Amino acid sequence: MLTLYQAEWCPFSSAVREALTELGIDFVARQVEPWPDERDGLRAIAGTDQIPVLQNEEGRFFRGTREIFAHCASVTRGGLRRIIVAASSITATPASRTRAGS
Repeated sequence: MLTLYQAEWCPFSSAVREALTELGIDFVARQVEPWPDERDGLRAIAGTDQIPVLQNEEGRFFRGTREIFAHCASVTRGGLRRIIVAASSITATPASRTRAGS
């Protein structure tokens, strides 16, 4: 079974959860600490404190949405198209927003 190291509040983790669900791939979601400097456990097993991280059945780690999506696309039929649809749900927040009345 796949293990996803992630956080519920993280939009990239959310996109990976949605893609895995859309593809019908079973996984276990493991919550990580909210601050990267508190993620000693994740760093010890995956070599990173950044999320999301996916560990496959063989123990290989895929770090970040691009690596995770590439892995999922390579192991599923028609997966790339479905992953792109799920990934499109990530919306970037503009660096600066103008407030009404400013």
